[in-house]
Amino acid sequence: MPPCNSEDMALFAAATTVTIGDGSTALFWHSRWLGACTLAAAYPGLYNHSKRKKRTVREAIRDDTWIKDLRHGDTLTLLPDFIRLNRQITTAATVFSDGTQDTIRWNQEAKGQYTARSAYAMQFQGRLRSTMDDLVWKTWASGNIKFFAWLLMMDRLWTNDRL
Repeated sequence: MPPCNSEDMALFAAATTVTIGDGSTALFWHSRWLGACTLAAAYPGLYNHSKRKKRTVREAIRDDTWIKDLRHGDTLTLLPDFIRLNRQITTAATVFSDGTQDTIRWNQEAKGQYTARSAYAMQFQGRLRSTMDDLVWKTWASGNIKFFAWLLMMDRLWTNDRL
């Protein structure tokens, strides 16, 4: 499978894993049900060429409907990606369990449940913490002076040279 492009991957798709039950909830292109990222991010050429982008996994795999969605226009350039994706789907051998819903697991928590705290922490993961924040916000000064100092640190003051 081609590597995921983090710019194309949505936060939700990056933080969740979908387990297929009956396949009627998970989206073929937009859910992380097959591999490290969504199929839309892994195969952008196929995704852009597809007529129906909101098919569920069950709809798309049954009778190879996802292939029928690609049958229009010039498809020769899509052939290498098509072969890789078709092989990946065939190798996965997805079996649908009627009566069992698809499940979504939040990978950022041990229990698999979404929390706003874990989503917030994920957005700032890898960010270096500056001690300058403490110098501005923890000092004894009025709020407007703290705010002015923060704007100065962030280079957001509209001085003459910026205007």
